[in-house]
Amino acid sequence: MRRAGVLGLCWLLSQAMPLLADDFVGIVYPSRDLALSFGVGGLVAAVNVDVGDAVKPGQVLLALDTRMADIEVERRRVVFEDGSELRALEAREVILAELLDGAAKLFELTGGVSQEEVQKLRLELGDTRGRIEQVKARKRREELEYRAAEQERQSLRLLAPVAGIVTRVEVDVGEWAKPGEAVVQMVDVAQAYLRVNVTPAAARALRPGQRLPLSVEGVGALNGRISYVAPVADAASGLVELRVTFDNPRGQVRPGSAGRVRVGGR
Repeated sequence: MRRAGVLGLCWLLSQAMPLLADDFVGIVYPSRDLALSFGVGGLVAAVNVDVGDAVKPGQVLLALDTRMADIEVERRRVVFEDGSELRALEAREVILAELLDGAAKLFELTGGVSQEEVQKLRLELGDTRGRIEQVKARKRREELEYRAAEQERQSLRLLAPVAGIVTRVEVDVGEWAKPGEAVVQMVDVAQAYLRVNVTPAAARALRPGQRLPLSVEGVGALNGRISYVAPVADAASGLVELRVTFDNPRGQVRPGSAGRVRVGGR
């Protein structure tokens, strides 16, 4: 009984005492840090932005020389839009259909034309209809080729995928841009996250979506939301990566700033 009383007292004291809280320090990162490149190589014809410019989604950042692409698009357009052969075949189909109908009736009523002539007209009509289908299929291919050429020309423009701020421009007008090589760096700072490493004990109580206050150097207290808790601890340090995302619409928090979160406590 005496031991049970002591254990009960210890439990009551543990409930009355505040849980200890730990501060963890980390670095602020932008929600998006993008290195943009062209899918094709080419000569840079226009640089429309500079470092520090704010850009909107879809804005043209850089453009390659499109002169050859313009010619190819126009050539494909002319070929696709040329419907003269199809119109001639369709007109021939109408005439042959009328001739066949008249010849068939004449053959049945008076025998004024031979069965061989009727069969010949029927074969010509069938051949013409087959050629019409072939031309229509070719026109569909030509339309796809025209669209592909237009898409190829569009790929010579580098567009901003999101709103953000340009942080680097690696090429200038007249230089050659290689496919896949980053030519523009941009960040989206409208939302950012604090990346910290916490102890496994602290991480056990944390879940994605959970609200967690944080403070950033030079700015003060902010409201954040846990966006990521690493499922495994780092093998070298034994710590668990935690990301706390927060809104930064005016860009008052600069990526690279130090911040801290307090985990635990009441």
